Amino acid sequence: MTGSIIGAGILGLPYALSQNGVLNGLVILVLVGLGIMTLHLLVGEIVLSTARSHQLTGFANKYLGSAGKWIMFQVFMAASYGSLLAYLVGGGQVLAAIFGGAPRTWSLIFFVFASALLYVGLRVIKRIGFVILGAILVVVFLIAIACLNHWQVANLVTYDFSWGTFYAYGVVLYAFLGASAIYQARKVLEGQEHLMRKAIIVSNLIPMFLYITFAVVVIGVTGLNTTQVATVGLGALVGPEINILGNIFAFLALSTSFLTLGNAVKETYFYDFDFAANVKVDRFISWSLTILVPLFLFLLAKNDFIQILTFVGAVAGGLEGLLLLLIYYKLKQQKPERPPEYKLKNYQLWLPILFLMMTAGLIYNLIV
Repeated sequence: MTGSIIGAGILGLPYALSQNGVLNGLVILVLVGLGIMTLHLLVGEIVLSTARSHQLTGFANKYLGSAGKWIMFQVFMAASYGSLLAYLVGGGQVLAAIFGGAPRTWSLIFFVFASALLYVGLRVIKRIGFVILGAILVVVFLIAIACLNHWQVANLVTYDFSWGTFYAYGVVLYAFLGASAIYQARKVLEGQEHLMRKAIIVSNLIPMFLYITFAVVVIGVTGLNTTQVATVGLGALVGPEINILGNIFAFLALSTSFLTLGNAVKETYFYDFDFAANVKVDRFISWSLTILVPLFLFLLAKNDFIQILTFVGAVAGGLEGLLLLLIYYKLKQQKPERPPEYKLKNYQLWLPILFLMMTAGLIYNLIV
């Protein structure tokens, strides 16, 4: 779950916070992070209360009917394909920063290798993701140490109380999205479902700590010159060692998220999608639909990294969150198929708070 949360979002956070005003940006980061952790706990209860395996679209179908299924399917696919597109764009930029050459060419190379690993399936992804996550934590620690001599507290003392106060919201929300991995976590914890609540909390707190550390380190060095892909500007300013180390970190983060989210999309097609009545989608077609759409978007669309993250986070992620809240509300109106290993306390309070957060962020980003 941590590997699915940490991805392209961490690379865009320093830029968004530096443009937003670092102090209020960090407040937004913590509040949104806690809100999404609560949302993930709600989703965990949904998963544990349902007997059959589903992805998000399957849960929407079960609790909201066929209309809910198709709305969730469209929103989930928009968010997922937007994310996979962001991973392709970011992957090309970081590989070009390491090896030189055209970012677009490196994006295509990244696509080929990531797609091949995605074809293998969840077991290999789980093993690779665990190793990559450990490497990410080590690399961030090394970057923090290497940048100490270039770090200035003056770069952090910025704030913004204008209409742009919430500029970072979309990127921050995007950085914490990971509900699609909760179903996969239940599969991994089969027979040990009592660990789900703890796993969800830890899997959300690790990214929050990592995001704060990474943003403070990067902005403290680059200030208002922070680049959209943070490690690119950091390496150019500090030196070749950080350029290589930082962009290796970026590549690892992008890779693990591409694989985890790509697997969720693939399994959505396989488990929850029918072209016609009783006509299931096989695994090869599921894999093909997963990888070809972001490739098509990459070849045709304008690839602005921050714009992609903002749209996917605030709009697609916000709509997905609202649908998940509605699913949870419907679940609480009926008897669960199986007794969940935990139930969220005071959910009557959390539902309206999360609803207001998602709705306000959605409207703000559509207006601005």
